[in-house]
Amino acid sequence: MALTKGRWSVVNLTYEVLPTDEAAYTSSGLSPTPLLIEPTGADTNVTNTTHPAVPTFSDHHLMKVIITSFLFLWAAAGNVSVLAVMQRSRSRSRTPLHSLVFQLTVADSLVTFVTMPSELAWAATVSWKAGEVMCRIIKFLQMIGLYQSTLITVAISVDRAVAVLFPFSKSGAPHRTKVMIITCWVLSTVFSFPQ
Repeated sequence: MALTKGRWSVVNLTYEVLPTDEAAYTSSGLSPTPLLIEPTGADTNVTNTTHPAVPTFSDHHLMKVIITSFLFLWAAAGNVSVLAVMQRSRSRSRTPLHSLVFQLTVADSLVTFVTMPSELAWAATVSWKAGEVMCRIIKFLQMIGLYQSTLITVAISVDRAVAVLFPFSKSGAPHRTKVMIITCWVLSTVFSFPQ
């Protein structure tokens, strides 16, 4: 029985569980099951597609590992330095902008210490070895870091715009900054949950 949608009908759709490494794939004698699509109507071309080959470590992956490692070391040194300087100057200057820059550094550190190592591991192994639960946790943390970094940058822009437009109203700045930081964390957490 064929399912018809528009001009195309899907015929003989079967699935096989394929081995994860190329050696097992070729030694088992399995071949990808073709997906046959037959036209219905005037078009008479038949498309025969197969499953893609099992990914292997290549020069592309090696280059990605090298570049990501370099960027990780550079970003880690930068974020740790900024956090150390901000921790030392914490007692002297506690401005709303200082709080926002600290939050931006925390978000960037999340990207540096979660996203980069997981992307590095993915590129080095060419597959995910940590299971589905860990995959969801890592994806959640990756997304929350990216959303938080973006939203805090927007909050800094709003704070600077308010400082330029209303230069003499500094009384509500600390409260406004706290509200913006909490809003950024809540929104980035909510937006990251579908992972």
